Amino acid sequence: MLRCQTKKKRVYGAWDPENMHRAITEVKSGYSSLRKAAEKYSVPSSTLSDRVSGKVKEDGVWGSKPKLSLEDEKELIETAKERAALGIGFSKYNFMRAASAMAKTKNVAFKNKNPSEMWWRRLKKRHSSFSLRSPEATASSRHAAMTKDRVEKFFLALGKVFNENDMQAEHIWNMDETGLTLAHKPGKIVAEKGSKTVHAKCSTQRQLVTVIVCANANGCTVPPHFIIPGKTKRSLNSYDTEYLQKTPIKNANISLSDSGWTKDGIGRLWFESTFLPFIGQHRPQLLVCDGHSSHNNVEFIELARSENIIIIELPSHTSHWTQPLDRSFFKSLKNTWNAELSNFIQVTGVPVGHGQFFRMFTKAWKSATEPSIIQNGFRATGIFPFNPEAIPDEAYKPATLYTSACSQETPHHSDEHSLSPELSTSAELEAVDQSHSISLDVPLFSSADLTSATLINLPITMDADGQISVESLTDGTAVETDLAPVTNERALEVLESTIDSAKLLKFTAALISNKDIKDPLFQTWKMYKINCNNGNISDPSLPFDQNENSEENTSILSLPDPILRASKSSKLNKPETHYFVITADEAYKHKKQAQEIKKEKQEKKALKRGKIKTANKGKGKKREN
Repeated sequence: MLRCQTKKKRVYGAWDPENMHRAITEVKSGYSSLRKAAEKYSVPSSTLSDRVSGKVKEDGVWGSKPKLSLEDEKELIETAKERAALGIGFSKYNFMRAASAMAKTKNVAFKNKNPSEMWWRRLKKRHSSFSLRSPEATASSRHAAMTKDRVEKFFLALGKVFNENDMQAEHIWNMDETGLTLAHKPGKIVAEKGSKTVHAKCSTQRQLVTVIVCANANGCTVPPHFIIPGKTKRSLNSYDTEYLQKTPIKNANISLSDSGWTKDGIGRLWFESTFLPFIGQHRPQLLVCDGHSSHNNVEFIELARSENIIIIELPSHTSHWTQPLDRSFFKSLKNTWNAELSNFIQVTGVPVGHGQFFRMFTKAWKSATEPSIIQNGFRATGIFPFNPEAIPDEAYKPATLYTSACSQETPHHSDEHSLSPELSTSAELEAVDQSHSISLDVPLFSSADLTSATLINLPITMDADGQISVESLTDGTAVETDLAPVTNERALEVLESTIDSAKLLKFTAALISNKDIKDPLFQTWKMYKINCNNGNISDPSLPFDQNENSEENTSILSLPDPILRASKSSKLNKPETHYFVITADEAYKHKKQAQEIKKEKQEKKALKRGKIKTANKGKGKKREN
């Protein structure tokens, strides 16, 4: 009888290094033979023999020797992890390119110049402290703004509010907006292995619906406020507003916006019709929000003050670490929202439209509004329980990249002369308009550019020794000082370097047309511009031909095309938008009323058609007779 024997696959390196060390020690000391030691400690006899004879080092490993030493590999991995913390991490491709560059400095060459896939897999086995991760896309402005100083100032203000007021968890609110779209991202599905293309049906409706959410540190929420894209109530006819009346969020309000985003008027409507009716009578209460213009305006703040609601604004561009709803609730809401849309399409085979929006949202809202999820967001940001150390140090690392870049390009200055001066008097502080304030961040220059005096964030001057003087923002007369002022040309050059091109074009057009702009920055620029031209507004460097007799410049006094003229007409001629709030019940009644009006019109049209047909039949009979 023929017997087929399968050869067992040998497994290399499956022995215990500790047992191998004991076996080698016993054999070398003569305590036992090589074969007995191999059987006793369950190690291969040939491997034991090679290590005893010195053919292979005792700590040697199976396989070829790595191109880079263990220390070099650790240095490369630590660099990659440091870059990841700064927000500029290596991809796998760039990491292997860096490994190739390091090998060249060590006079070592990889096969085909770059490391192979096998090298990558073995590197992961040798070092278990790293892995490939999918990063979260974060704007560079957020990286630069997330500094420890700014966050500490926020917590100082927050701690002062807590010390001066009796704030319980149910009195601390966080408000934010998020956008939902019916075009969801499909999840993984079961398909044929090796399929090149796998499709999933999704909705063709790509309009964004904004939802204003507000929750307190106790895990409770106020009804959501929906902002539907549209201008009139007719835009709500396609939505299933009648379904909201049967849900726990039947008290939700709805507003309309041409873009579907929140606006200034809608922010005030939310505060009056949604927030205030559901927070109780206890005062004061705290509302933490970001700096969006819809709730960062004079009208909104005055309304909050009249209701004894304390508003604390989060530092700009830091909400990805300091906003409680961003840290926990919105991720849960959007994941559930995406799952509900995907389940609906997979079960029914029908894409989700406006008619299913509130039905899908109610299910996602119910799953996401767990008190523990909301409480985790307040705890992670350190707002409640109050903990300024809750934000980890890794959150501030990307900002150090921007600080280091500035410091490397500029000479070192001693701490004796501060390079971030502040306006000295309260009158000067009040003269600066907050909406168009002159930046107090000082532009730095190389030692070659520093002359006897350099204008820094006008009207501040600093000489070569770092001594600072401040000039008036109004008439340009200098405060009494022994410092030599800078030239008008140099001052104008520095000032224009801090102004973006669109605003500089606007200033230039206003200067030519002899129009005034209530902006301290414009007044300062105008003063230096006129001084540089000896009081004459005309300047050959301006982007216009100043020849008054030129036929091509008949519209020289108008704002330049295309930006300024369009922006001016849009501000002057655009009618004021009047926003409103409507409840789900009111929306349903309006919808029914619109349907009844439509039905009446159809009946009238049908009746009119019937009369015409009857008249035509009568005319036909008369002709026959």
